[in-house]
Amino acid sequence: MKDWIKFIFEAGKDKWMHFCVCLILTLSIFAIGYALNFGKMALVPAVVVTALIGVCKEIYDKKKTGLFEQGDILADMFGIMVGCIIALIIVA
Repeated sequence: MKDWIKFIFEAGKDKWMHFCVCLILTLSIFAIGYALNFGKMALVPAVVVTALIGVCKEIYDKKKTGLFEQGDILADMFGIMVGCIIALIIVA
C-alpha cells in the first residue's frame, strides 16, 4: 500500500488526474445508485463502471499512441479505492 501512495504523490499531473477522475466517478455513480435505493450495493456498479472506463481509456491510448501505462491503471484503482472508503464513511 505504501508504494501506491508514494507512486501517486511522486507522479506527475497525469496520475493525479486519473486519481481524481476515478474518485469523482466512483462517488458520483455510487450516489446515483444509493439514491435509487441500492444501498451500499451501489458500490458494485460504481467500481465496475469506473474501472472499465479507466481500462478502456488506456486501450484507446495504446491504439492512438502505442502506450498502455500501467501507472495510470494504478492511479485509477487508488482513486476508486479512496472513493469507496469515502462513500462508506458517508453512509455509515
